[in-house]
Amino acid sequence: MARRVLLTLGPSDAEAAVAWATRLRAERRIEEYSPAPATLEDVYLAATAPSAAATTEDAAHA
Repeated sequence: MARRVLLTLGPSDAEAAVAWATRLRAERRIEEYSPAPATLEDVYLAATAPSAAATTEDAAHA
């Protein structure tokens, strides 16, 4: 089963993220990774997704 994980990082986090992914690949825990700039779809999903804080707060009041 293929899985895809999308992480949003700031410019200062890129080096650490590539080192982390390289280590996981060397350990054969992942098959591949590819850093890429954010797309318009990524921005839209981030802007329209409910935040974790709102989800937690809603659950607490349910």
